[in-house]
Amino acid sequence: MGSWGVGLYQNDTSADVKMVFADQSRRPIDVDTLVHRVLEKFDGGNDPADENHADIWLVLADLLHQYALDHPATMERARRLIRDGGDLAMKRELGMAQRDLEKRETVLAEALDRWAAPHPKPKKRKAPSAPEPFILEVGDVWAFPSMSHSARPFHVKGLDLSQFSPDGWGAFAVADRWHLNEHRACYLFALALQVGRERPALDVVRAAALQECTFTLKNYGEEWVYPMIFEARLSKPKQSLKNWGAERLGSLPLDAGRTRGLLPAKLKNRYNALDPDGIAWLEDELTTSSFHRAESSVRSGIHWRIVPHASLRLADLCVG
Repeated sequence: MGSWGVGLYQNDTSADVKMVFADQSRRPIDVDTLVHRVLEKFDGGNDPADENHADIWLVLADLLHQYALDHPATMERARRLIRDGGDLAMKRELGMAQRDLEKRETVLAEALDRWAAPHPKPKKRKAPSAPEPFILEVGDVWAFPSMSHSARPFHVKGLDLSQFSPDGWGAFAVADRWHLNEHRACYLFALALQVGRERPALDVVRAAALQECTFTLKNYGEEWVYPMIFEARLSKPKQSLKNWGAERLGSLPLDAGRTRGLLPAKLKNRYNALDPDGIAWLEDELTTSSFHRAESSVRSGIHWRIVPHASLRLADLCVG
């Protein structure tokens, strides 16, 4: 179990549930779908023996109450976990001290009291009335100034961006696009990081090698080698393109099916862990805090090496 305390939101799982709930609540979906999508992210919600089971349901119930969203089944399940002692029993089994168990009991009693009446000042859902607009077109090819094969990492806090001095150009192509859960604008990208020192022409990028990544999880003894093709979103599309100094070179007849067939399926759940839906962020795929060195170690036990693919070129993803 991760770090935890006596409050409803004072543990790692509760924080994760709150994050997923906040993300899903901004989507144009009904309450049943909202609850279902939150629960499908956490296996422990369906397993009473799981150490996170009670935390998942208690936080979900409390968030529903905060937003004045009516879902009787969730509220009843959370109340039962408190009244039957399921939450306290699990905390005791996990080693919570008696003094903290008593504080937790008070927290749970206060939750029951809150839930007994409508929230006096419920939060408002900020669900959009329409899906996010697409900014990029299928077939688009964009080039951007790069340093050591990285776009300008404007989104990474604490970096001295005055050190970013372009020494070449990279490029990405859009093979497909769709709305995730009827709302989020997502794209299928193919990435070529090394396309020359000068702004490239479209035919130069078409002939360029895609990047190949060797991704290693040392602690698991696992390794994958795959082309840099990925599903991703942009946090602020127009702003990101501007901050990168990206320029649209033109369009290519990319084959979405052929491109998608090269996605690293086995790696997806770990590699694309930057968004609650398992979708990566293009800002992170094009940059790292170390200006995307050819070999990088982002945390203990995780390592990647990026080189031009020996045989796969952007042209190979085109129709015909």
